[in-house]
Order: sequence, then structure tokens, then C-alpha cells
Amino acid sequence: MSTLVNLPAKAAALEAVTLTGPEAAQFTKLSAKTLESHAEAGELVGRIKVGRRVLFLKSALESWLNSKFTTSQTPSATH
Repeated sequence: MSTLVNLPAKAAALEAVTLTGPEAAQFTKLSAKTLESHAEAGELVGRIKVGRRVLFLKSALESWLNSKFTTSQTPSATH
């Protein structure tokens, strides 16, 4: 019984830390197909399935974007 009472709160908590595929695409400025390709290639972690829904953890997307940004901003060793 207590699980049913907490279900709406759990759903709200999950929605607060995740993005749907289209939301994640908008957040990363990538197409949903490109984002899914990165996730399937193992480059992007934090993709979870809840029933039929595919969600992305916001914190994982932020970390992934930060790693892409810092990698592209570091000077190359050949200069």
C-alpha cells in the first residue's frame, strides 16, 4: 500500500532528473537520432528505459557535454 502512495512522488522525482529523447536532443543541440547513436555506441551513459520510455539522466548529459567541450578546447600536443 505504501508503494502506491509514493508512486506519484517517485515519478516526479524521476522526471526532475531525466529528460525524454526529444528533450535531451534539444538540451544537447543534437538530433534525437545522433544522440541515440552516441548512446548505442557507448559514448553516452545515463540512458535508461522505464517501460517503453527511454530517458536520459540530465547529470550524465551535462558530464558528457562538458567532456566534449573540454576535449575540443584543449590545445594539441603538436603545437
